[in-house]
Amino acid sequence: MLVIGGAAVASANTQAAAANAYNAGYAAGVTAAPPALAPISSNFAMGAIYATLPAGCIKPDVQVGTYYLCGNKWFKPSYGAIGVYYRAVSAP
Repeated sequence: MLVIGGAAVASANTQAAAANAYNAGYAAGVTAAPPALAPISSNFAMGAIYATLPAGCIKPDVQVGTYYLCGNKWFKPSYGAIGVYYRAVSAP
């Protein structure tokens, strides 16, 4: 192998750094931080984002999209860099 000016070494270092970042869970090309997730509690703030739905939620048929009803609170699923999250919303 012919090495000119350390190009082979630089390429190997770049590949190693990319592999380490991937293994650590960083997504290439993601520039925005994922939304902050609020802890699940019995009080759900309108517009707050939650990582999971509370226990006992149902998925009623709603013609305007997918919603979950948990007691008397409605949640709409969204998809982002961290996967699915749920936003507390008003009734559809």
